[in-house]
Amino acid sequence: WGLARIDATTIASCSSDGTVKVWDLPSRQCIATFEDTTDGNVHAVTVHAGCIYSGSSDYTIKVWSIAQRKCTARLEGHSAIVSSLAVSESFLFSGSYREIRAWSLETNTCVQTLQGHNHWIRALTRHGNRLYSGSYNSIRVWDLASPAFPCVTSIDTTGGSVYCLLVSGSRLFSAMYDSKVVVWDLTGKAPKIMKTMRGHLQTVYSLAVSGNLLFSGSYDQKIRVWSLDRFMCLQTLARHSGSIDALLAVDVPGYDNFVLSASADHSIHIWSSSSSSA
Repeated sequence: WGLARIDATTIASCSSDGTVKVWDLPSRQCIATFEDTTDGNVHAVTVHAGCIYSGSSDYTIKVWSIAQRKCTARLEGHSAIVSSLAVSESFLFSGSYREIRAWSLETNTCVQTLQGHNHWIRALTRHGNRLYSGSYNSIRVWDLASPAFPCVTSIDTTGGSVYCLLVSGSRLFSAMYDSKVVVWDLTGKAPKIMKTMRGHLQTVYSLAVSGNLLFSGSYDQKIRVWSLDRFMCLQTLARHSGSIDALLAVDVPGYDNFVLSASADHSIHIWSSSSSSA
């Protein structure tokens, strides 16, 4: 269901098997497994300051100490599945059905509930002092520089649920239920559509940017690689036998692009390219 970077050589993954795993990239080996829940899925994962945060179908968020290899806190308050997570320097944000909760990283307590969406909030991403949230036919932008985290922009979208949001530079990318990837220009007061990229045959679940390339993963079991200069599909990667639920780009020395994909086929694949000669 999710991937998150821990450091230059380590990542975390979460899965429908109820676990969170830590992986060593050089050896390609799992080095730790945390048993999150025994009665459902782990839907989201993020990392901050030596801790892994996981959101589950048991309505809770677990805090895992990477060094101690154990759960150090359990955040309760949602009344539905925790479907998305994002983190800032001081707060953790969790998306669920029709609400986003803001949690203090210092006290692990809920300090604010953000409302306005009318459906599941499946996508959260933080960029600077802005939190972007995606739900059914809507994207909202929240101001994290203000104490109450007010919504400063509300955008009506088309194409059903927004499954993933990603900010790169002055552009916002949204992965849509109707198989499209929409590019938004963030240079104005409100995001405006720059381009709609078509190519996937089914719902787009995941996005990652590496260099000047956008990677998109879909229920059609394919990863498409797009040029961010021309917004054209350059390549289609077809090695998974299940939906591509998560993508993660990692900076690795010696590689121009290094991207991981997590799939419903129970595997994580690594995709890399290098222009340097051996």
